[in-house]
Amino acid sequence: MAFLDSLINLLSSIESDKIAVHDERCVVMRNRNVECLRCVRACTSGALALENGELKVHPEKCIGCGTCASACPTSAIEVRTPTDAELTCALKRSIVATKGHPVIACEKAVRAADKRLADAAKLQGWRGALGLKAKDAPALDEAMLVEVPCLGRVDESLIAAMAAYRALDGTLVCAHCEGCEHEPGGMQVMDVIESAEALMGAFGSKFSVEFTDEMPSRLTTTASALAARAERAAEKATVTATETAPSPNSPSPADESPADPSRRAFLAGAKDASANLAVEAVADGLGLADDTPAPEPVSPRYRKVNAQGTLSRFVPTRRTLLYNYLNRLGEPATDAVKNRVIGRVLIDTDACSSCRMCAVFCPTGALDRAEDGDFWGLVHRPAACVQCKSCESLCPMGAITVDDTVPMDQFMGREAVLFSMERPTWQANKPDSMYNKIHSVLGEDLEMCMF
Repeated sequence: MAFLDSLINLLSSIESDKIAVHDERCVVMRNRNVECLRCVRACTSGALALENGELKVHPEKCIGCGTCASACPTSAIEVRTPTDAELTCALKRSIVATKGHPVIACEKAVRAADKRLADAAKLQGWRGALGLKAKDAPALDEAMLVEVPCLGRVDESLIAAMAAYRALDGTLVCAHCEGCEHEPGGMQVMDVIESAEALMGAFGSKFSVEFTDEMPSRLTTTASALAARAERAAEKATVTATETAPSPNSPSPADESPADPSRRAFLAGAKDASANLAVEAVADGLGLADDTPAPEPVSPRYRKVNAQGTLSRFVPTRRTLLYNYLNRLGEPATDAVKNRVIGRVLIDTDACSSCRMCAVFCPTGALDRAEDGDFWGLVHRPAACVQCKSCESLCPMGAITVDDTVPMDQFMGREAVLFSMERPTWQANKPDSMYNKIHSVLGEDLEMCMF
């Protein structure tokens, strides 16, 4: 209980302008028996730490690097500075500016490159080599790269985005991790690169990512070039401001006639309908479509449990983006794919006790209860599995394992897996007799009574 209390305090205390926390998605918050401390192990600044077996939180140390968010399989932690969308926009700019050779670098590597170029300019100036002038001094063109506090911010969807937006290759620049306070992030990104390349290779892409501590020479320019660009940007901003400024004779907003209320309502309704259709399309593609009517409001006592007797479910946005990017690369080219973020569940039905608690706590609905005629058991959709291993940790019989190699038909959501189980019945003098007796009386409402 003390550990869970620490985790609750952790999640509430790191919420800031840098980090957003969704505690209902955290697998440990959903069930204290789940073994997951990926955010703590990935933390690069010491904001989250295990000290003598106790969870310690130091929110003042949080730098918003986002490594914990990349490590979290359920997106319980999201980064606000920059957001995923802002980071993708910066990546697109780098692809255009480098003519298809984008660069993502940690801030420590950027500062080191700046210092090396500044030192080189001073040395050449002192020697008078080639009559070097200040305006000709070499400088790093930071507008051509994407700077992040730590490369631990990079995940598979960001690397797949490079290939999807037609980059020729990608470069991740990291300062030496040995002795760096952000070393966990540097170690994590190596696993991300391997996983991303395996995913892209499964779709026939030969896109490669270089991991280096040297800033590419193509990012080097001169101080005069940077100054000229800044001057052009300032002139453009001035012209834009002049063009958009209201004319003295133009009517004020108060004088303009109000928009037609019926038209405004129509447009608002169309926008909501489009958003709903998009959500339904993604859910249907992942095998998560739900045709059941909207659930009735539940008592606050059971506010975490939905009408189907399971906890709330959420498919991370990064998962949808990753699938979108992979689909842009082409058709699947392999029979299976091994990766870090999408998995499949294997269940030993002989050892399984048929409690189906794994489906109750599954954060994405990758595991769900299934009943149809004589069939009774579970359905598994690997396309929605995030390898959180919640089910593996929860199973009291040790009957569940999560595999990181997924057959392509299951990976693409074209195939689900059914696990047929024996319906539990009450038998006297069995260790689980009380559970089964209650189950025979309450049926599918049992799970709701357990919270």
